[in-house]
Amino acid sequence: MSIWTHVIGGIRLDSFAFQKTDESKLKKIFIQSTFSNWNEKCIMPCGSEGSIRYKIIKNDEESCLNKCQIALWGDLRDYDSDRIKKEFKIWLKSVKNKLNKEGFLIRQLILTAECEDGLITTYRLNEYDGEILEQEEQK
Repeated sequence: MSIWTHVIGGIRLDSFAFQKTDESKLKKIFIQSTFSNWNEKCIMPCGSEGSIRYKIIKNDEESCLNKCQIALWGDLRDYDSDRIKKEFKIWLKSVKNKLNKEGFLIRQLILTAECEDGLITTYRLNEYDGEILEQEEQK
């Protein structure tokens, strides 16, 4: 029997660090894979039927500080809590570092992974020191 991990989250980028041409940079950071379109270059957490998915949501209001959100979601088959503990924080740190290197200002980052084996893990960016914080609980 398969075990699944269900994922939901988002990243908010602020406006003074987001240019119109930067969407192509984001697509290089969030390389995904699906069951019907497998991608060996995928760098996101990936189950046996595909990876976490993403969507870039731009806000074109000039006077708004919030310029872009990246929605994250997925259902990872054959992905248990041991893999969450081993891979998620490392992946999120890598995403944070790549976004910073490309000049993006991360205002908020939060992601929750709920594994069917009972572990619920929430990750968030501490805005003050830039660290990825992790909180675990059992169902």
